Amino acid sequence: MEERTFANFDDGASWTFGSARGTGSVAPVPNGHTGAGLKLSYDFTQSTATRTAYAIPPKPIKIDGQPLALGAWVYGNGKGEWTAFTVTDSSGSTKSLYGPYITWTGWKYLEIPVPADLAFPISVNRFYTIETGATRQYTGEVLIDDFVAKVPPSVEIPPDPVVQDPVVVQDGTVNGKKWRFAVMSDAQFVARDPNSEYVQ
Repeated sequence: MEERTFANFDDGASWTFGSARGTGSVAPVPNGHTGAGLKLSYDFTQSTATRTAYAIPPKPIKIDGQPLALGAWVYGNGKGEWTAFTVTDSSGSTKSLYGPYITWTGWKYLEIPVPADLAFPISVNRFYTIETGATRQYTGEVLIDDFVAKVPPSVEIPPDPVVQDPVVVQDGTVNGKKWRFAVMSDAQFVARDPNSEYVQ
């Protein structure tokens, strides 16, 4: 399985924040999992409905091939936020791919399966955290880094070999060939007169 990094946040200053029923921000940080990372901060105290906090790349990130999973390194603070990627497939269909709840503290790798029924290739539109509990009111933040796609290696299928039948004339001549053919009519070529003038 090939692991392809599609976001390492060297361009973290170009990422933007978005939310449904919440506020927050994104900011590049130097202390990512490996080098630069991105801090996603949010306030989920402003509604009892489902709240989200999005980290949005400068433009959708195309993933070549047919990835089986998307992965990310996330530094959590154990508040129980739900995680997800949003992707759009080549037919224009947009889908959220849901991952684990952030119940851990510190860095941890998470991986989210990619459904096989998507039309590949896909593009990643955003990573986000979610809170669905009406009574769960809090502010929080996570660090994210090293987004990867798990992609099977490409398989090159060799072309079918060209098979030439030596009996079939390719150039319209039989010069130098071991085969010789005669074309004749079977008119009057019957058992009672096999030496008829028609077959001389």
